[in-house]
Amino acid sequence: TGVFMYKVECRKLIASPFFLLSVIALYFVILLGIRDFYPENEISSMLETGMGRIGLTSLPFLTTMPTAWFASEETICTHYYQLIRSNLKSFINGKLISSLLSSILIVLSSTFIYTLTMILTGHPIGDGRFSYEGTNLLLLKHLVENNHYWLHYMCHILVFSVIATLSPWISLIASTFTKNRYIIFLAPFVVIRFLDVFGDLTGYFWIKPSHYRLSGTNIYELGMLGTFLYAFCFLAICQLIYRYCIRRKLRNG
Repeated sequence: TGVFMYKVECRKLIASPFFLLSVIALYFVILLGIRDFYPENEISSMLETGMGRIGLTSLPFLTTMPTAWFASEETICTHYYQLIRSNLKSFINGKLISSLLSSILIVLSSTFIYTLTMILTGHPIGDGRFSYEGTNLLLLKHLVENNHYWLHYMCHILVFSVIATLSPWISLIASTFTKNRYIIFLAPFVVIRFLDVFGDLTGYFWIKPSHYRLSGTNIYELGMLGTFLYAFCFLAICQLIYRYCIRRKLRNG
């Protein structure tokens, strides 16, 4: 029953038109964020530019669109029906895993289309400009110095995928309190923006999601490790909150 529930939830999100819409929208957001398309510009640096402020601001919206839509459509009766065909553990894990995979696949799909576009238009991988802003990028410098340009590029995509995972579970949590589609859709942006502003005001920069990009120095100079540790802690807290909220909702009806 557990595997069945995972398949149903994943198929529902990935096969939805909102998944395709999110992929296409994120692709154009990346292109719009690029300042210029000179032939000598390197693919990795342009992706970093394209996924700058506008890209990271859009991620909470675009990577949660399928999750937010279906979460707003499901009623308590829908949940009870799903529990008949599964069990509570599989029901909750299915929601969490499918929304996480959906957000990661949105980033991977849009960056894959971007990569093909840049290759077909003649942009180089490894022979153009690389930007290093900080001392925490030793791994990336090592990859470039040893001509592992594709691994360097994959590191950027990997980090953006990890950042994208911060959003969908916030929508799931919001859906346990309301079925208003706009609130569920906007909840990730509001929470992530609040953490960014709170970090700026208090000086606790480690709490800012936007602090964990490869192009900037993140706290304690942990580099990619800092991004993964932040995402792990963030997701651990979110899944605990969601498990508590959905159990309470199912218990109280």
